[in-house]
Amino acid sequence: MQMISISPVPGGWRLSCPAFGNDQFFRDGASAEASAIGLAHAFARMGAAATINVLLADGSVARRFATPRFPDRIEQPWQFEPIAA
Repeated sequence: MQMISISPVPGGWRLSCPAFGNDQFFRDGASAEASAIGLAHAFARMGAAATINVLLADGSVARRFATPRFPDRIEQPWQFEPIAA
């Protein structure tokens, strides 16, 4: 399972993934989320499930996306996983 996280930083958003040595930075959250989704789909096509955690400034999880392996074989590759309050 590949873990991808998006978190706010001064002036924008950071996309982090332990599989890569460098973080990516974006000016807006939508761009960071779109990039994270593309990355998760690439992992899925390579046979690895992926989870994206969108974090708040305090580090808590605002929402979570998960994709199983091989998303092109299912109708809706993204499943929203609600966060328990």
